[in-house]
Amino acid sequence: MDVNLGKLARYLRLLGFDTEWRNDLRDKEIVAVSTRKQRTILTRDRRLLFHREIRHGYWIRAVNPNLQAPEVLNRLDVWRNIRPFRRCALCNGLIQVVAKEEILDKLEPLTRKYYDEFYRCTGCGQIYWKGSHYDKLMKKLKSFRDHA
Repeated sequence: MDVNLGKLARYLRLLGFDTEWRNDLRDKEIVAVSTRKQRTILTRDRRLLFHREIRHGYWIRAVNPNLQAPEVLNRLDVWRNIRPFRRCALCNGLIQVVAKEEILDKLEPLTRKYYDEFYRCTGCGQIYWKGSHYDKLMKKLKSFRDHA
């Protein structure tokens, strides 16, 4: 994904899609990664798709990330592949269950007190749990289907 799509990258990761995005990649680097790894490029920059080496790419029309996600899911026809909270929203690493005892020293006191089920990113170590933000994220993901 190009540098202009950070929020969309986060949403696609939350939906469980393997999404490569960094805010410091130049167009040539994006093309090289796409070619080497046989990835589809998603972009808001139509010129990026003019590179001869690109085999798969899509120019996203929507400007609003809340509309971009359903647009991509429709265009690539991947609704059935959604696996929420399988990937880290920050680094794209896989999320795995982790025992509370293993991460006690990393938890805030109230989180430690009120939650028992935790997950950790295998890439960056980010810790996740189903706090109040979880319901908000589920509503956001549902809104994508509503916009489709």
